[in-house]
Amino acid sequence: MAIKTETFNLCKYIKTISIRNDLQSIINDLTFGEKGQFGYHARKQHAQFMGYLIVDEKRALLEDRLPTKLPALSPEYILLIRKGHSIIKHINSICSSIIIDNIPNLECCLDPYSLFPYPGYQQNVSDVLDNQTIQPLVNAFQNSKPVKEIVNQTKKLTGGSFQKNFFEGVIEIKRRIDEAGVHKTPKNFNESNRQLQEGSAEHSLLTLIYACISARAILSNIDQLIFQAILFDKLTVLDSDKIINIENWTGTTIGRGMTLLTQLGPSGVLMEPASIALIKFEYNGEKVDEIGLVTSVSFRMNHQTGSDESISLRLLDNDLNPYSNLLK
Repeated sequence: MAIKTETFNLCKYIKTISIRNDLQSIINDLTFGEKGQFGYHARKQHAQFMGYLIVDEKRALLEDRLPTKLPALSPEYILLIRKGHSIIKHINSICSSIIIDNIPNLECCLDPYSLFPYPGYQQNVSDVLDNQTIQPLVNAFQNSKPVKEIVNQTKKLTGGSFQKNFFEGVIEIKRRIDEAGVHKTPKNFNESNRQLQEGSAEHSLLTLIYACISARAILSNIDQLIFQAILFDKLTVLDSDKIINIENWTGTTIGRGMTLLTQLGPSGVLMEPASIALIKFEYNGEKVDEIGLVTSVSFRMNHQTGSDESISLRLLDNDLNPYSNLLK
């Protein structure tokens, strides 16, 4: 089964866990009313529950740049938010174990949270999530193309030649891809790829970087879907009732992108960068059924309809990979 299918199946289970209501209540408390500024800055971290922990940890630094003070999280809130984050981290760890157990130095490349500065902690999640429940998703992740490429390419790069500054290379190339936007490739990106001879060490190294970028993104999207399943009963659906116009719909050597002009109304509460939505509409007589990662949202005033939202998304494949064309 594909990663998307198994993630959806796991999300159904996640909606039954005992602490879901408590976590919903906490996040709502930090989103609306007098604590809304805390939630706003937490969501800007694009790190699910970790975003709330980071804002609490760095609260004093943030307040130096803000006109108002941010409330400190209570010990009870910290304990429960850490539990929520630990559930997601545990799923990450089990999925990536086939790689990390054999190549430990790739852990920071695959861990979606490796760039976030928060003190480490241990929290048991076996009371709400067992490994047997996660196993179908683990199997799907470990059989995905990016993971198979990581295993294959590391075998070719003998002597650990990929290790020096490898993490920095992964993060830098991902940064360039993301900065280019969903409809473009970075400058000189395709030309540089064509110059590498297939089968060479340089080609294997670049393929490994692309595979790590893809695997990291897949884990990040699994994390986001689990987070959204804890907070909401359903994913937001961008359909013909909400879509005013398709502003752009492209494919590049990196992946596929779409920009939609929409009017979301109350249902658009999670339409922020890093959120995930379903996309369902008819186009030229054919049904479009996609899932997309929001990368940007901009608002425009319309004299007839009020405020419209232009939403750019990276379309995800069946393995939740936004960069699937990198490995073709």
